[in-house]
Amino acid sequence: MPSAIPPFAPDEQRALEVAAVLGPEFSFEVLRRVSGEPDERRFAEVVGRLVGAGLLVERAAETLAFPGDRLREEVYGRLTERRREVLHWSAGETLEATGRAGVSTVFALARHFYLGHASRKSVKYNRLAAEVADRALAPEAARDHLRRAVESQREVKPPQVEEEAELVLEVARVTEELGQLADSERTIREFLEREQNDPRLSSRRRASLEIFLSKVLTDKGDLPAATELAQKVLVAPGLDPWPILRVGAHHQIGMSLYYEGKYAEALVHHTEELGLARQVGNALVTLRAQIWRLAALAMMGPTDEVVAEARAVTVERDRLGSLRESAQAHLFLGDMLADGRCPPAQRREAIAEYARAIQFADQAHDPRRVGWARYKTGELLRETRRFDEALQNLRAAHDILSEVGDRVGLSMATKVEGQIALDQGNLPLAEDRLLEAYRLLKGLHHTLEEIDVVLRLAQLANAHGERANAQRHVTELERLRLPVLRPDLVEEFTQLRRALGVPGGSGDRR
Repeated sequence: MPSAIPPFAPDEQRALEVAAVLGPEFSFEVLRRVSGEPDERRFAEVVGRLVGAGLLVERAAETLAFPGDRLREEVYGRLTERRREVLHWSAGETLEATGRAGVSTVFALARHFYLGHASRKSVKYNRLAAEVADRALAPEAARDHLRRAVESQREVKPPQVEEEAELVLEVARVTEELGQLADSERTIREFLEREQNDPRLSSRRRASLEIFLSKVLTDKGDLPAATELAQKVLVAPGLDPWPILRVGAHHQIGMSLYYEGKYAEALVHHTEELGLARQVGNALVTLRAQIWRLAALAMMGPTDEVVAEARAVTVERDRLGSLRESAQAHLFLGDMLADGRCPPAQRREAIAEYARAIQFADQAHDPRRVGWARYKTGELLRETRRFDEALQNLRAAHDILSEVGDRVGLSMATKVEGQIALDQGNLPLAEDRLLEAYRLLKGLHHTLEEIDVVLRLAQLANAHGERANAQRHVTELERLRLPVLRPDLVEEFTQLRRALGVPGGSGDRR
């Protein structure tokens, strides 16, 4: 394809090259300064010739632009790598010297200093751009700028490992919030493996990364690995001046114990977490510790007092926290209200709480929490035999949780699809969905969810008339201690045992 750019004089060529580096639109004054032309009148003549040739167009307020992206791309593509770098650096220095601090200037400085390999300034302005994007609820843009900041930080001489670790944690945090759990895990692991023997990385910074990695692993369902990391932090020497790290370690261990159905042990860690959080004095950290302690108490026997306190905590998290915090708060409250032992009115309230969680999570661009709230909604709608609405929510949950790589949530959504098929008498589809749910859970050590799926497989076997198979599942549920770990499922388990004519029960009720 022939070039759209005719031959021109060196001063015109330089001005056009600078224009291509500045972007689709730029001011006459910035173009002149970066081009290094001191004579404003002479430079106006140069620009006039480019406008006359159709290579640039004039807009309001002394603004210039390219008439189309392809033309700019062609000019930019002709530049050598070194030439681009020099011009981006010069553009950054010129913009910075103007003293303008608007949002568009921050993003332009982040871009120019990154592409100009002005490492320290690239770190500074890409971090600022990430903060702006985060506040604007644009997490994808925030992550991109943080990744650029990490790249630039690695170019700084001498290396600054502590500063890089801080940026790596921020990249992992935003990536996790986007629901991209595998990418978040990989970001931290690659850094920790590369710096595993580096004495320049402080124990405090390493512990912060390990705690967040523990959180990501919990989200993915790898409870043993998550617990191991959190326990490592809990016993690590030299962390006493930073009690917030011990808060995080107790939190992750308590969560793992909770998901394993060890509620009394989880309660110990969440109580310790709450005490330390109050010492730290951060209100949101304290509220998160408080709600997890309530969750453990609720599984040991829900009371009106526990539910009332959970409602109060949710109100406070709404008041103090971000949209993402509110999404998690309403999702958690919905879980408490949805407990199978609670009155039907509370379960209707739970659907409303999940709707609020979806609303907040959508606004916060938090797909993972949207997926969980959709699955939970589908589960409750299925219990009231609103199958079409339930399946609509479950399919949405399936798509989201599959996309973000959340095997636990995906397994639960698939399980409910199997339950609906069983309710409707479609036994082949029920078998397909329940076996897939069981496969997704294998190796994750999520005892609570495993109990749920095995119970459904037992119900399916009974519906098929396969009594011996159903009884094997009952024996497995007794081994998994269903009556103790899932009191919300005891009534269904009792009905199944009666249908099979299985007497007594060896469930450990200690």
